[in-house]
Amino acid sequence: MVEEKQNEPEATEQANVDLTQLNAEIESMRVHISKLNEENKKHRLRAKEESEAKIAAMSENGEYKQLAETLRERLEHFESEFPQIQAKAQSWDSFEAEQVERINQEIENAPAEWKDVLTGMSDWRQQAKILENINQVKVATPPPVQANPPASAGGPQSAKDIAQQWIKKQKNSRGYFG
Repeated sequence: MVEEKQNEPEATEQANVDLTQLNAEIESMRVHISKLNEENKKHRLRAKEESEAKIAAMSENGEYKQLAETLRERLEHFESEFPQIQAKAQSWDSFEAEQVERINQEIENAPAEWKDVLTGMSDWRQQAKILENINQVKVATPPPVQANPPASAGGPQSAKDIAQQWIKKQKNSRGYFG
């Protein structure tokens, strides 16, 4: 029995060493399997991306063909419309030249304080807007009223006389504000 007891610790130690060695091998196998799984995932992902890229390239090729056809049609349309567009551009240029000439003539007739401002501007559209506003102000401004109307007007000569005449009229009617 003594021998068995002495052999037991040796057997236990041997079993522990074997278990430790087996655990290490199992752990290394797990690490190896996880690496293989990662590589497999990478390969599958790369294959999927390549497949999607091929599909996208094929569809883009079709889209590019369609785009090229559309552009070709538009170019043909533009080339057929080009003479009309040129004529419109020339008429616009002549209209613009006429407007600039008209505005320059109006600037010459503008008030002196505005001439420097208007001649300093490069855009004829803004010049036209300012001239239009100046002309509206001229039209909207009534001519100055003489402070003392001429004696031949036949009416009252002062503001006091006008007010008294108005009050008399209002008294004869239904009241001051009636």
